[in-house]
Amino acid sequence: MINKNNGIMKQYALIFLLWILCSSQSMSQTVHFLMFADTEEQEVKASSMESINYFRNTMIPNIRSYSGRNVIDRYFYGYSDYTKDKVVSVINSLSSGGNDVIIFYYTGHGYNDGNGEYPCLTLGKDGTPIPPRAILLSSIYSTLSAKPHALLLVVAEACNVEYQTHPQNGRKGSSYPPMEINPSKMRQLFNQAGDYMACSSRRGQKSNNIMGDRGFFTAAFCAAINQVCSNSCSDSPTWESVFTRTKSATARSVEEAGFPNPQNPYWECRKKKSVQPITSVGESAVSKYNAGVQYYNSHDYNNAIKYFKEAAQMGYAEAQYWLGNCCDRGLGEYGWKTVYQNCQERNLWFQKAAEQGHAKAASSLGYFYRTGNYNEFKIGKPDYNLAFKYYKIAADNGDKVAQREVGNCYEFGLGVEENQFRAVEWYKKAAIQGDGEAAHALSRLGYN
Repeated sequence: MINKNNGIMKQYALIFLLWILCSSQSMSQTVHFLMFADTEEQEVKASSMESINYFRNTMIPNIRSYSGRNVIDRYFYGYSDYTKDKVVSVINSLSSGGNDVIIFYYTGHGYNDGNGEYPCLTLGKDGTPIPPRAILLSSIYSTLSAKPHALLLVVAEACNVEYQTHPQNGRKGSSYPPMEINPSKMRQLFNQAGDYMACSSRRGQKSNNIMGDRGFFTAAFCAAINQVCSNSCSDSPTWESVFTRTKSATARSVEEAGFPNPQNPYWECRKKKSVQPITSVGESAVSKYNAGVQYYNSHDYNNAIKYFKEAAQMGYAEAQYWLGNCCDRGLGEYGWKTVYQNCQERNLWFQKAAEQGHAKAASSLGYFYRTGNYNEFKIGKPDYNLAFKYYKIAADNGDKVAQREVGNCYEFGLGVEENQFRAVEWYKKAAIQGDGEAAHALSRLGYN
């Protein structure tokens, strides 16, 4: 009888453990969407309500339906919820997991206090002193970036001039037709990892809207997500593509609507991480990759390639990069293939990793397409368009050599229109990171 009860207790314990694990897995796949919107101030309230309605009724249901993740969306507006204290309380108390997505979205008034590219958000009642009720967008980012997460988006649609001046109303700008969403692309977009900050206008610029409609930036941002996840889009669904499209569409809409001054959104990737795909059964891609690393370090390259390949096929960028490296070095099974076969397979895996923002993979592809060289072999002719494309991916993700090469492409018009101003901009980024050749290029161009 005692043995039987022990067996039953063990079964209950096992069931309870499985329940905990399943609950943990479910919680680890959550999108936390936090939206603060000014629905009281006369100038922006109609646009803010339209933005809330669009996210609540269209964008969030799409993410919930197609991303493969649980979504917790919370909206804060009205005098009691649209306050600085509420923002601080909500972001400090947010509980998240290491695979979660955190999205903070603000729409309302803002100003630039002269300390950086990002605005201060002016919550609370209009007409009361501004500085005590304002909070820096970068402060919100700092708090949320310390939370466990895979992907973080901190986005604000707010003016970015010294204190707030109300935008003029203009004609209606560009319209964005509905897109047919590809569920696999939506899953891929929300299964990326990294930290992003964005605001709707550069320092010194207003953020514009048409009375009663979403702001130009919010409309462009939502449209860009739909575009990169649509069946008709040939680009890979990345947040870089989303923000790049948002930037150009916002500027175009403001111009078409007849506003006298330009509006250029500003965004940056603060941190790019390797992707850990969501897996419903079996070992995770990360565990397979880690097994591959152990075999690699013990010089068992055949087993290393086996596990790298399994993780790479599941979409894990770091495994894709190391599988490409094994091709590059002719290890294991790649020791019996031709140079051309290894080059072709290496480029395939590097391309998959690069499309997820892997800087080393992208930089390697940039070198290949710029020179046509694979190791010491001349494989083909240079392709400057592709060279610029991959160097730019690597440069955007902080690779100093790629930043210098992007500067070189701009200086000499390789794969991109010649532009000395942009060349200097990228040379400076590389030089700041200690790249001597970039510093020499700056000196050569007269920038010491």
